[in-house]
Amino acid sequence: MSGQRMGLLVCCLLALSPALGIQGPPAYAGLDGDVELLRLVAEGNRANRESIVSWQGRARTVWGIGGGESVAGVTASTSEAEFVWSSAQGARRWRLSMTGPGTEQAAKEQEVTVDGMVVDGTLSVITTFSDQPGKLRALTIRPVGDVPVSRRTPDFDPMHYLGRDGEDMHDQMVFYFENAAHPKIQGLVTREGDIVALERPLGDWVSRYVFDLSKGCNLIAYRMDGPASTGTWDAEYEAVDGVFVPVKVVKTHVERDENGRQTRSTRSEVTFEGNEVNQPLAPGEFTLRALGVRNGDRVQDDRLLLTYTCREEDGIDTQLDPADEPQDPPPATEDPAPPAP
Repeated sequence: MSGQRMGLLVCCLLALSPALGIQGPPAYAGLDGDVELLRLVAEGNRANRESIVSWQGRARTVWGIGGGESVAGVTASTSEAEFVWSSAQGARRWRLSMTGPGTEQAAKEQEVTVDGMVVDGTLSVITTFSDQPGKLRALTIRPVGDVPVSRRTPDFDPMHYLGRDGEDMHDQMVFYFENAAHPKIQGLVTREGDIVALERPLGDWVSRYVFDLSKGCNLIAYRMDGPASTGTWDAEYEAVDGVFVPVKVVKTHVERDENGRQTRSTRSEVTFEGNEVNQPLAPGEFTLRALGVRNGDRVQDDRLLLTYTCREEDGIDTQLDPADEPQDPPPATEDPAPPAP
């Protein structure tokens, strides 16, 4: 068949394809726009993140839940954290005071204070309840992977707020950059001044990432919008010694029924104060003594399935009380020889 006839046949098939029920390709395949911007965002984001050697400050979280039109004024819980974080030592320590849910009076009665520390992948936590001050102190030690970060857990990691729910923005944008031509990775990359956005259709849903090149290439907004719900994540940053860290992170989630009416909504707002970045940390910052462990405190060590006592004479950071160490069974003895006749 000649090239001319082949071309005519292809044109006819394209013209007839809707009538034949043949679905054509999407309006675009792969990412449109300047995809090189994704690489720029990824590299800048990682550079800012890796510039944080130490970080200390305070964070206050207000979390609300409601139904109908709004969660304004509906507070389910609040928490206040003082934290110290170090990349060089691979460690962090915090004191987290949590109240609620309930009325203001009930919240005060339900206050819980958590002194926590992570060093080398090990989580140590002291939990104190306000209605039993000094009476109920439980120190638990376990692998950090056993306790995910959320408002319901005693773990606080400030780095969790440098991306949407701890998501690594560098890895995410590198993935989209390297797969920009893949037909299933559809979307549009745009830039307006220092603002770079990636918008992607996902069936009935649309997601949108927004980054600010002037703020350490950090994520400043995210939105996932669909017929049944809408989720948003927004952040504000400040420069501290040339590094950008958050001052406010707001997350919302709204659910709707089949008629589009709002049925449930949640909102959390985390406000950071007193951010100090890359300042020298005190010696012994990440020890059990700094955590607040006292002589005589009982320890539940989930790593060893043991309970033991911290003893001052052995040093707070020397773990086992010898009296509580598992003992080897005594050696077997031979039966005594019978008496000689």
